[in-house]
Amino acid sequence: MQMPIQRNRSLPPLDVEESMNGEKSDGSRGCHVPPPLDLSKSNMGTSSDDPMSDLSENDDESTPSYIDDETGLSAIREYQRLMKSSEVVAEGLCVIQALSHVVETCDANTILGIQIEVRAASDSLMKHCKDNLGILAGCQLFNSYIQTVWNRAKGSPNFEKCKNLILEHCKNFSKRSKKSRQLISKFGLEFIPNNTVILTHSYSRVVHSVLKTAHRAGRRFTVLLTETRPHDKGYIAARKCKDAGIDYNVILDSAAAQVMSNVDIVLVGAEAVVESGGIINEVGTYQLALTAKALAIPFYVACESYKFMRIFPLTQADIPQKEQPHKKSSKKKHNDVKTQFQTRDYTPPEFITLLFTNLGILTTSDVSDELIKLHC
Repeated sequence: MQMPIQRNRSLPPLDVEESMNGEKSDGSRGCHVPPPLDLSKSNMGTSSDDPMSDLSENDDESTPSYIDDETGLSAIREYQRLMKSSEVVAEGLCVIQALSHVVETCDANTILGIQIEVRAASDSLMKHCKDNLGILAGCQLFNSYIQTVWNRAKGSPNFEKCKNLILEHCKNFSKRSKKSRQLISKFGLEFIPNNTVILTHSYSRVVHSVLKTAHRAGRRFTVLLTETRPHDKGYIAARKCKDAGIDYNVILDSAAAQVMSNVDIVLVGAEAVVESGGIINEVGTYQLALTAKALAIPFYVACESYKFMRIFPLTQADIPQKEQPHKKSSKKKHNDVKTQFQTRDYTPPEFITLLFTNLGILTTSDVSDELIKLHC
């Protein structure tokens, strides 16, 4: 008979000050931060019919009929090539590399010309993948850097030097970003002692990297995976855990509160981290955070810094939302009733204990400072 899962009551108390990775700089940098790209819900559109589209992160490879400029088409083709070449590289990083390719191949002979080309390519990418927060975050970050170079280069006659500076920065950023999951896993390892029960939601490659690192380090723990309807991404995460030899159990989404008293920590990924330090993630994340807060259980987020976004939602209605029809068999049995299935929710910062990022272990109040640094 299988023994019931028991919560590890011997977890050390959380000391946020000792958890910080290095000292935080309090110096301010005077720089111009350009306005963010248009992330309004009217610009988001509806999502792909493929229920796994936001997991595979591959978009339709056909040439979009609504993109009529060569720069935009070139950026989309390069993005698709990068996504197809690797299943482990996040879409945000592929966007930055695709926009870097635009800079390298464009015919512009001024920084302003490059800025115009990059903005056109960014607009095309966002139109092509309207519901993809990773693409939006990558476009924001790249355009902010181009704007910063433009501000610093005003009056400079050396255009080639400025162009090479952009390309070198993007190359170094890509190299650092590819090591993000390794860094995040090392930070997360500190918070997974032996005999721990971890509850997670949906499938996140960063979260899975943290779990694999802990398993390879010899930590003994059990992972509870929510089904994550309607796309059952919890089962994808379960297969990954099975292949890695990690002890796991899949639970109903509706059973999360019932099992929470046996949970030591909640660990989730994020589609985006917003200015307040809150996160946008697969729907169901917010209710896990609410329950964890009520039971004084730590709620951790593992996420790369290139998913930080310059938006400031206050309510669930403020986040870029995509609505998809429910495709399960239960929908066919009840096709005479109206349904509303949203795929994202917003978890406010007061429900998040810490964020594990490649920039270090952050509190939610650190996020706005890091965003300023990233966009300067």
